[in-house]
Amino acid sequence: MSATGMSDASVLDSGLADSGLPGAGLLGVALELNPQVALRPEPFGALAYHYGNRRLVFLKHLDMVTVAKNLSLHPTLAATLQACDIAPSRWPSFATAFQSLLSSEIVRER
Repeated sequence: MSATGMSDASVLDSGLADSGLPGAGLLGVALELNPQVALRPEPFGALAYHYGNRRLVFLKHLDMVTVAKNLSLHPTLAATLQACDIAPSRWPSFATAFQSLLSSEIVRER
């Protein structure tokens, strides 16, 4: 249970995963930071550099960095968000952001 009292399953069952929002279906997916990616801490969050495709991505919030670093420790993106105490109301924006990071190969499915 998160600080909001919602479990991973209840948020997914509430229809958020099927809401049609970009990336919402990603909440039930196991993700990890791509091993070819290095994160460089910055005051605003971090720079993510992919050594394979040479892409540079800005993670503009410290919460995004925390979630990205913890993805491999939890069974799904939703479980990671819950473990990092991200309010469920913010999950759609995180799902959209991680969909973009997946497209950029910064994170990958595991």
